[in-house]
Amino acid sequence: MATYHPRILSVVWNAVESLADQVDEIHLNINPPIDDLMRWRIDQQVQRISERHSAQIRVGWMKHDIGDLAKFAPLVCGEFQNDDVILICDDDIIYPADYVYRMRIRLATINNKANFYVKKKQAIASLGGKVMGAGPYESFRGSWAERIGFFENAKEFKIIDIPLTGGVAMYGRALDKGLYIDERFRNKGDIMLASWARAHGHFIWSVPKDEAWCKYNPLMTMGVQTIWSDMVHNPHTERDIATLLNEVFYNDKTEKV
Repeated sequence: MATYHPRILSVVWNAVESLADQVDEIHLNINPPIDDLMRWRIDQQVQRISERHSAQIRVGWMKHDIGDLAKFAPLVCGEFQNDDVILICDDDIIYPADYVYRMRIRLATINNKANFYVKKKQAIASLGGKVMGAGPYESFRGSWAERIGFFENAKEFKIIDIPLTGGVAMYGRALDKGLYIDERFRNKGDIMLASWARAHGHFIWSVPKDEAWCKYNPLMTMGVQTIWSDMVHNPHTERDIATLLNEVFYNDKTEKV
């Protein structure tokens, strides 16, 4: 999970506490700028949450602001067992009490299908995402053929191209060749993860869910700038994303699985 000021003052702790009795460890990676007083306040809050819940909270201090890519930092340098379940989460979501239990079941379901054992490819679970249309792409909004939203009902498993990185689950064995953070994808972590999965032949599946299962944090307001709003309303960002999408999905000449 990644966050930054001002969310570190309020929003992120609701997300952390919603998961703190469901997992063994929570990696909270914080983008600068953070001064000494803010760091002390964060340490105090982590201590208070740790006293109430079972998870160990590990705080990572980013040397410079890499946006949502900070949530992937533990995957670069972490050491994972094959059967470890890794969850990638967002700081503005309140996760239900059965979130980890149900995501583990969905992850096992898609990985137990026989075709995923071919060449040891892995399946990655996501709470929605996008199926790309035919390129070349001129904008972000016009790039996908189908979009399954984070807060939408989904009744079936479906292979997709781009995950929603606020609700991703994978096994540790999927990271046997590591993950590299490419800062061209700053605040476009979903596309970076899609590119990485594509390069390694991993399948991404949108998994079934109810519309009201996860909750958007009520402390977020319509006036708060989010990565999504910037992606769909900023024409410069849209053009940058289109360039990356063409690189990953249209100009990619590697053999597809």
